[in-house]
Amino acid sequence: GFRACLDINLPILFILVVAFLPIPRSQKSKMTVEHHWWGSMGGPVQRGIVTYSLSPFTQKAFAGALKHGVFNVYRRTATQAPYIGIPFLLGYLTYHYAKKRHEYLNSKAGHEELLLLS
Repeated sequence: GFRACLDINLPILFILVVAFLPIPRSQKSKMTVEHHWWGSMGGPVQRGIVTYSLSPFTQKAFAGALKHGVFNVYRRTATQAPYIGIPFLLGYLTYHYAKKRHEYLNSKAGHEELLLLS
C-alpha cells in the first residue's frame, strides 16, 4: 500500500528536493567542469541566434478591441447569417404550416374533408 509507494518514490523525492536547494556562496567558487550553475554549463558559445520579444510593459493586449471589435463582430455575424438563417427560416415555415394544417383538420371543414377522402 502506502509504504511501498513511499519506498519507490523516496529517491525521486530526495533528488527533487536536493536539485532545488540553493548552492551556498562558498561552494559556488569550488564548482568544477561537472557542476555549473544554470546559464553557464560550459558548452560552446552560441553564435547567430537572435531572439526577438516585446516587453510586457509595451504590449497592448486590448489595443483596438473596442474600435475594431464591434465591426469585426458584425462582419463575422453577417458572414454566418446565411448558414444559420436559412435553416431556421425553413424550420419556422414548416412549423407554421403544420400548426395551421393541424388547426384546419381539427375544424368542422377539416373533418368534412377527411370524411370525403376516406
